[in-house]
Amino acid sequence: MSDEGEEVAIAAAAERQELQIELLRAINSDSLVVLTGLGTSLGIPKIGDRKAPTMWNLWQKVQSLPTFAAATKDLSRDLIESENIEHLLSHIQARLSVYEANINLGSFLNEAESVILEACSFVDDATSLDMHQMFLRKIGRRSSRLQRTKLFTTNYDLAFEVAAARSRFHLIDGFGLAAHREFDGTAFDIDFVRRGPNDRLVLEENVLHLLKLHGSVDWERNGAAAKRIEGRPNDPVLIYPAANKYQMSFRQPYLEMMSRFQMALRLPNVALLVVGFGFNDEHIAAPIEAAVRSNVGLRLLVVDPAIRNEAKRSQSIAWLEKLAMDGDHRLTLIDGTFNDLVRLMPDASEFDERQAHAERISRVDETGAM
Repeated sequence: MSDEGEEVAIAAAAERQELQIELLRAINSDSLVVLTGLGTSLGIPKIGDRKAPTMWNLWQKVQSLPTFAAATKDLSRDLIESENIEHLLSHIQARLSVYEANINLGSFLNEAESVILEACSFVDDATSLDMHQMFLRKIGRRSSRLQRTKLFTTNYDLAFEVAAARSRFHLIDGFGLAAHREFDGTAFDIDFVRRGPNDRLVLEENVLHLLKLHGSVDWERNGAAAKRIEGRPNDPVLIYPAANKYQMSFRQPYLEMMSRFQMALRLPNVALLVVGFGFNDEHIAAPIEAAVRSNVGLRLLVVDPAIRNEAKRSQSIAWLEKLAMDGDHRLTLIDGTFNDLVRLMPDASEFDERQAHAERISRVDETGAM
């Protein structure tokens, strides 16, 4: 290796170590809040044609619907040529608010929402979620003296739920523990404890909160309430990609999720790790920006593969970069994907013998050894 190459390698190693130290500080903060978006699902290995859909994929699926031509014949060519699913659905919803009896628009919107639900229901027992499992272990196995990790996500899919089950994690998701559970915001105030020797109660390990800001493919409307079910919901509880996201976030169960997100960002010693989220949802980006302005105890780390791409990154990320360059040491911007982050993150928890035992049993079962 040349002297120049060696210097580059040394600099890269030093930068990696510095980022790991910053991530370790975040993981060991009194409160750890994680916000994830589509980018955390895009790296999941594809099985057949089952994979996490991008916004472009959703546009293609909606465009292929038989009702697409009739529903869009009166729309502007600019709107159609933009091939933006969020703008299209927003326009359709706006028209339906004026012309409620428009059968073409109503049928198309129902079919489009059904297609989106189906496309996002790609996680099953065969889905590889190694990175999600490793991520949960690194963010969720903190000292029991610290607050439980709060994982917020805008994703509809079940990647984190399935990964948690495979990793022996308990999720507090607002739906309690009973079958066909109804949402109850007070469930976030319940915790898991283990009865130890002499009946001493200790907090259970491997527990974190999961709050799905835009709903989930396994949530179903049940009158005024929402419940979590097995299989496909008849009346899904989802905030679809459209301009009414902000208004929808003021309804339950989204209101409870957003309220807890905002409260978490106001805590005095809180770290917020953002990955796979591009800051394009204003109703979520706004509370983060407000916390950056007002909470001096906030530590913010943003992981995004477009951080250095001025043409693709959001205005929020550009604003955060200016603050960081101006000396705001609370902010760390990392150029990378979700998978890059998982590989980079240090494991701050002590070795969990029960987790190791579960992994040994799993390996033996897979090989068929007796």
